Amino acid sequence: MSVLQQQFMQLIDACDINDSDNDLLALLGMPAQAPAVPVDDDDLAFALPASQAKPKRQAKSKSLPWIALALMSVLCVIMLSGAALTALSADSSRAVAGLRVFHVTSNSMAPTANSSGNTQPGWMRAGDAIIVRDIAPEQVHVGHVVTIDRGTQQDPLTHRVMAILENFDDPSGLGFITQGDANRSPDPHVGGSRVMGVTALRIPYAGHVLGFVHENLAMSIFLCALVLLGFIPLFVILLNQGKKEKNLPEDVDSLV
Repeated sequence: MSVLQQQFMQLIDACDINDSDNDLLALLGMPAQAPAVPVDDDDLAFALPASQAKPKRQAKSKSLPWIALALMSVLCVIMLSGAALTALSADSSRAVAGLRVFHVTSNSMAPTANSSGNTQPGWMRAGDAIIVRDIAPEQVHVGHVVTIDRGTQQDPLTHRVMAILENFDDPSGLGFITQGDANRSPDPHVGGSRVMGVTALRIPYAGHVLGFVHENLAMSIFLCALVLLGFIPLFVILLNQGKKEKNLPEDVDSLV
């Protein structure tokens, strides 16, 4: 066998998949490479660029306690203001910005159907609160739901105007016949000077709250103050947590 044939056979043997690649490199006159070190897939780890990194989960909103405080504060202000207006409204000569607040205590104006079968507007139930605005006697019309001052010994009455009497024995010269929608008979005639106002807004169930606050004003103020002060420790904790989070370095998400 010639030298050329011998080299050719050695080349074929070197191409065997079971032999090392360095045998072929040696025949070609190239330096041998260091043996490869097997790497387990579990040992591979790489970090994504900042632009491709997974976004962090957004932290829970820190504004919720502040919103709760604002809502509680508004609620307390409304409750106490409503109770104060209710106390002032009992006096027919007093009104705040032309408005009064009353607590409905009977179902004489419970919803009923009129002759056309439709529920009449202006109805109310016991436990509701109503806001009454000032109105001049000459501006009252049939169908208006008005509040009447019945004197210091009785609570004001809120019923619907059924008829208007002219040349009535009253400083206003007008008289009104009123009746509750759920009542079978009308009320006694009343002069226009006793009209405290016309119903502008009904607030369902708010009368229960106003009644409690009105009758227990000191306790209501104490409870409101207690609730608002109870938020202070929570805010201190949240503010401290916010400061700590600002001082921590930003984390970089990685895949393993």
